[in-house]
Amino acid sequence: MGRNDFRIPLYSTKTPYFWGKDIDEFIGEDEEIWVDYDNKECQIIHLNLILRHGSRSPTLSWIKQMTALGNILKSNPEVIERFPFLNSWENPFPETQAGHLSDLGEDEHFSLGRRFGRRFSLLFTGDLENIFYGVTYKQRTQASCASFYEGLTDTLDGESRKNVKPAINDKLLRFFDTCSKYIKSVENNKTAAPEHTSFKYGAEMQRIAQKIADKLGLKTLNSEEAQTIHHLCAFELAMFDKSDWCDMLEKEDLFIFEYLYDLKQYWKRGYGHSVNWGMSCPFNSNVFKQLNDVIHKARNGVDYNVADIQFAHAETIIPIYTAFGLFNDSIPLKADNYKSQKERLFRTSKIVPMSASFGIGLYQCEASEDPEEVYVVRMFVNEKPVVIPACGQEICEYKQFMKYYDDLVNCNYAEICENNKLHDEL
Repeated sequence: MGRNDFRIPLYSTKTPYFWGKDIDEFIGEDEEIWVDYDNKECQIIHLNLILRHGSRSPTLSWIKQMTALGNILKSNPEVIERFPFLNSWENPFPETQAGHLSDLGEDEHFSLGRRFGRRFSLLFTGDLENIFYGVTYKQRTQASCASFYEGLTDTLDGESRKNVKPAINDKLLRFFDTCSKYIKSVENNKTAAPEHTSFKYGAEMQRIAQKIADKLGLKTLNSEEAQTIHHLCAFELAMFDKSDWCDMLEKEDLFIFEYLYDLKQYWKRGYGHSVNWGMSCPFNSNVFKQLNDVIHKARNGVDYNVADIQFAHAETIIPIYTAFGLFNDSIPLKADNYKSQKERLFRTSKIVPMSASFGIGLYQCEASEDPEEVYVVRMFVNEKPVVIPACGQEICEYKQFMKYYDDLVNCNYAEICENNKLHDEL
């Protein structure tokens, strides 16, 4: 099977953004600026946008596993005979660049800056100084922000600027680092994702591992080694447009791996535990604070930020999706329902690939007989409007939206995360 058949959106959170989107898609200028609501024309006045960093190099633990497996296979003459490329293969991912944004990731965010600039040009034009940029301390989010800004200014000004100065905002964007309950009960708890563990050592993964072992000429291969081969295929194909490691896999295997990683994200970041989404409180409550502030200032003729644009991680965005009730399957993802979940909503390859984005647009509607101005919101996932659970439609009146998500507006992070529990007990 040719490697082009593997360039598809099936690699969970390791999926490059434009493997699932058309990079040449026609985007109409200002196509998201106006909406009709209740026979009123409404214009966007603020965009609250969070993006995942772009495609990156593997993390250090994966780089080490790749090197170790490569060395083991290179020492076996029978494996070399079947896959001669291994004889000269060296790990192309330096440990010093672990987790860093790649050239592909820079390209993704430059393109996204241009795409958002075109979709919302009327909102941004003349107000580039009234945009707040936030990042985490990680190099990959800061570099993503710089590339996005270059693309945005290239579209709006006709030339790329590089002087963006984002605020490092880990309190809002890396809430998972300081949530005691989450760290203890989920992140560092080996029993928190039993469905993922069961699937990892279950029949589907055993079958794939044995199939790869047969191709290599080995007696056996364990699940971790099979995953390492899958990661090598994914990262090399994304970064270099070619990977001989993919020849050890078959296309149908990608669906099994994808479900394996979806199970992990579902139970450790998504709907598996209430603290997973509860800990996104700092970000979510700040969103409503910003939206309310914009409405107040708009009513009083005071300048406000036309956009908040922040850059974070899959570990940030998945809990936010979950908090807003997006991609919620009626039946939980489990180790024994892979076949019945093939049409699942919670599919990380599609909802949180590299450079994924989640946006909330606030629109002000034209004056009517109602003495109080009407504001409505839309949600965007990866640039496209989605149905909002608060009203079951793509456009919600802001009052209804805020009432529905009252537990996000008024959440208490310390209480959710039990960060004060030790102090209270003393």
